[in-house]
Amino acid sequence: MLFNNKNQATIIVTPSERAAESYIEKGLKNLWCKTKESPCGCSCCRMIKNRTYFHQMWISPEKGYKIEDIKPVLHISKYSRSENESFVFILDKAETFTPAVANRLLILLEEPPTGYYFILITKNISAIIPTIISRCFIEVLSKQHDLEHLSKLCQAFTGINLPPMQQLYTILKEEKPDHRVSKQYLDIIRSIHIKESFKHYDHKTSRNKKNRIINLLNLFSQQLPRQGGSDLFWKLLYFSWPS
Repeated sequence: MLFNNKNQATIIVTPSERAAESYIEKGLKNLWCKTKESPCGCSCCRMIKNRTYFHQMWISPEKGYKIEDIKPVLHISKYSRSENESFVFILDKAETFTPAVANRLLILLEEPPTGYYFILITKNISAIIPTIISRCFIEVLSKQHDLEHLSKLCQAFTGINLPPMQQLYTILKEEKPDHRVSKQYLDIIRSIHIKESFKHYDHKTSRNKKNRIINLLNLFSQQLPRQGGSDLFWKLLYFSWPS
């Protein structure tokens, strides 16, 4: 859940920037809109949609982050706010943080100042330093939110059971994921299985299966494919999937 005092820093993992933007926009409207109607055409909601609302700041550099890109974050967050006030920073493409940028942000995330929220959007959470991840709530936009924005390969591995083998072969032939994309996809799949509750599989057998799936994904995350080895990687994962 976005914007509560327990989760002032959130990492949103999604392959779709549009899905993340829509999800965050909805959260901002819930935070600030006075009418709470849907759809709402009030001035507040219009400014949120246009990114002109004065209590939000979106940052999305074209070629990766530099210290200059986060100077407004460092400057604004120095000013204290009351508990009833709020300011939200949204940092897109968080996987492109340089070590210098990540370390400066880490100081803020260790003890977020009152009234400030930090939303990091990424397609590849494994590219973010572990110390930042450990201080953030992880939100995965998956089938409960925007499954249609996931690749077919991600969708194939996000459930308890897998599709038929021939369907997997067709997906691999269509999408042709290379070793870099495979790493991103596995990270998304792993995050979904860790964060999803599988409420429709609440009996002991399925809980045990979920744990075996997570253990398998952890193992494969340490054995990522090299260049030219992606097809074999996904086929091995398929045949290793707990029955």
